[in-house]
Amino acid sequence: MTAALLIVVASCSTGPDDAGTTDDAAAHEDLPQVDAQYGGDAALSFPQSDPPGELRVEVLAEGDGPVVEDGAAVLADYAGHVWGSGEPFDSSFDRGAPALFPLNGVIEGWSQGIPGHEAGSRLLISIPPELGYGPSGGTPDGRIGPDDTIVFVVDVIEAVNPTDAGAADATVVADEDELPVSLDAGPGEPVMPHVRDGAEVPEEPTVEIIAEGDGPQAESGDDVVVAYSIITWTNSEQESTWPQFEGSQPVPEVARLGAGQWYDLLADVPTGSRVLLTLPGGESGEGVAIVADLLLTHSN
Repeated sequence: MTAALLIVVASCSTGPDDAGTTDDAAAHEDLPQVDAQYGGDAALSFPQSDPPGELRVEVLAEGDGPVVEDGAAVLADYAGHVWGSGEPFDSSFDRGAPALFPLNGVIEGWSQGIPGHEAGSRLLISIPPELGYGPSGGTPDGRIGPDDTIVFVVDVIEAVNPTDAGAADATVVADEDELPVSLDAGPGEPVMPHVRDGAEVPEEPTVEIIAEGDGPQAESGDDVVVAYSIITWTNSEQESTWPQFEGSQPVPEVARLGAGQWYDLLADVPTGSRVLLTLPGGESGEGVAIVADLLLTHSN
């Protein structure tokens, strides 16, 4: 069973806005026991008691990385159990590969339980049915029923928040005066491009590194987290993943390179870089300019 099935929302299930969350540093005697060390054994030992009726989050080990915000993209290792089951229904620990996912695309127990905690933390999250797979009637294979409480051990490895941009110390390698767009901010800051008067509409996709980071190069097949702003060639429409811009959808984008989207142009670009991509407009003739910051690269 894949991570996509188990942590990503199976349907448009939502929990109540005022769903209770208990989160403190003290051990919860009515929660399963597990190795509290970050990166340690993820096996659970369940108590004889019934599961809690509300979302419960126990911080087993507190990290020292950035605090995860609502709408972040998260790289994490995890193991998930139906309450009382000694065997996980899914475990990235067993697969030997963490998962990269946006918190706006997972079950409510994750999107509510992970924010507010630091990267580098180990969390124990007990999720009631209404914040898990209850609203979707359980998982299609029946391994998680509509009335099941599910419990996850989660090691939060890295997080990219909606306001994050590329590396502030990225080396500027492009002559910005020669670009077909002007930029309203430098590396490390959210940016919105503006197409210069007289700039020629692109006839084919192009990519140019504006500022080069020093992180690992993205390769085809990698999962990446990208923040970006897009503007049409006539400057008539814009979109952005950064929250301060008009037309924004303030969540960083998680994408897999090689899937036939514009993100594929980021192959061979170092993480932390700021890149200008220009795309032809097809039948409409309206090209677009994209300024994208490559924030995280995860090899599969």
